[in-house]
Amino acid sequence: MQSTPLWRFGPFEADAAEHQLRRDGEVVAVTRKSFALLATLLSRPGKLFTKAELFEIVWAGTVVTDAALSRAIRELRVALGDDAAAPRYIATAHGLGFRFVALVSHEPGTAVAPDAEAPARPRLVGRDVALARLDQAWADARGGRRRIVFVTGEAYLPILEALERLARQVGAGA
Repeated sequence: MQSTPLWRFGPFEADAAEHQLRRDGEVVAVTRKSFALLATLLSRPGKLFTKAELFEIVWAGTVVTDAALSRAIRELRVALGDDAAAPRYIATAHGLGFRFVALVSHEPGTAVAPDAEAPARPRLVGRDVALARLDQAWADARGGRRRIVFVTGEAYLPILEALERLARQVGAGA
């Protein structure tokens, strides 16, 4: 038997079994799609969900515009009393998507901090800016925007040499 999530955050709880958002025990009216969007964000607190991912999860098999997502986010912010300029619950990553930023608990006493489920990335000293640019390009590409990334520098020399050997092999066979 699979358990149905019940998420608690601030004065709110989102009950997937009842498909309800409650504040201090009182039901807060939200549409089904807005609740599905909230449940998606709550499923991985701190994770950036791209617009493309949200369309795929919440509006699977349905063609909708960005306006549908914007409307659902706006409805959730009103229901939660959240402010896009100073978010307590739903933060916007402009041009990318959205993430749930508040502390979330699934059962009494078991809190999940934002990004607690995200795998730890190995630390590459002195590469924070380069990694941030690669992350941004990857997020853009996953969001459906075309990107070209050039990788340069001595640290990438083995990769460049392997690509050069591969290119010579392909060129020789042509």
